[in-house]
Amino acid sequence: MGLRGHVAILVLIALTSNAWATNVIIFSLDSVPATYTHLYGYGVENTPNLDEFARGAVVFDNAISCAPWTVPSHRCLLTSLYPSQHGLVNFWRSWSEKVQLKIADRPDIVSLEGACEAAGHRTGAFTGDAGVTPSVQDFQVHYDADRFGTLGSSEEHALAWLDEVGDRPFCALFHGYIAHGQSKLADIEDRSAEQASVREAVMKWIAGNGPAVHLSADELQGWRSWYDAKIRSADADFGRFIAELRRRGLYEGSVIVVVSDHGTDVYDHGYRLDDLLLRIVMAIRFPSSFALGLRVKGQVSNVDVMSTVLSLAGIPEPSNQMMGRKVINPEPSERVQGHDVFPETDFGNRVHLRGHWRADGTHAVNDLGRWGECLPVYPGQCER
Repeated sequence: MGLRGHVAILVLIALTSNAWATNVIIFSLDSVPATYTHLYGYGVENTPNLDEFARGAVVFDNAISCAPWTVPSHRCLLTSLYPSQHGLVNFWRSWSEKVQLKIADRPDIVSLEGACEAAGHRTGAFTGDAGVTPSVQDFQVHYDADRFGTLGSSEEHALAWLDEVGDRPFCALFHGYIAHGQSKLADIEDRSAEQASVREAVMKWIAGNGPAVHLSADELQGWRSWYDAKIRSADADFGRFIAELRRRGLYEGSVIVVVSDHGTDVYDHGYRLDDLLLRIVMAIRFPSSFALGLRVKGQVSNVDVMSTVLSLAGIPEPSNQMMGRKVINPEPSERVQGHDVFPETDFGNRVHLRGHWRADGTHAVNDLGRWGECLPVYPGQCER
């Protein structure tokens, strides 16, 4: 039964004092919609390694992203703030002069990696370039793979860094462009240019500068099969990473998060707010027998990851910043409810949408560009 019509209570997980972990590991699966993964009920078995991981983790069945594209979504993940609050709503502050928005513009914000560093952790990010650059995160060590690179693209460098860190506690971000239309895999047909042309045609249609774009059922199925193959390949990369963590003795004692930043389809992402683009993969593993294979039905968000991870790792969180909640609760006396989420997008400065995804399964979207009406739930939400 779905969530519509009621608020689901999140599973309560009691932790003992000796269950705290030191290492924090985040796998960011770029552009992977929960809808099209076997873990979330999709009919194609494209995520066997993720399925195996989930059997020892807490899986959130209704996780909603704060934004439908990479840059603002990752900053939400790493700050527990919505885009209008953390400020990285686009690549550029000025599109005419290409003045880039950077995290340095907001030194008052404490990031997940910053909190870990303050607690004595080494921090490292190994990403697929394009969107998750040092303008979005401030890990001590950062390596960009090929542009729109996959998890496997930075694997060698990531594992070498883990070996260098040795026995010291660490916080690591492993990111790859998975189902992104522009990612290229050696064993899968390259359709990136074709996908880009569809995306641009759709953007012109939205702006009123081009005809409507409608693909046939056969065309859509062809694209779906292409994305399935990319997700299956990424799952294999993830499986190799997990095997290496086990081999190094880093798997059992770490807090491990697997999360996607947004979904996608052949029409692309970023410019709209809907369940396909916002419903994401989210699973958290930590050292506790209580966590084995639990499925949480209440609505949560990637904005909740920072607060939850810091709590599980025993690291103090910054005061007066966190919009997210602890969705795995260490206090046996507390019960945590699914909550409303407020996604937004100002993608390419072409759209200005503000959403309200309610915990009861309903949602609404305000189009600031078209109507200019928005009732702010948090400061800055309705600003452009």
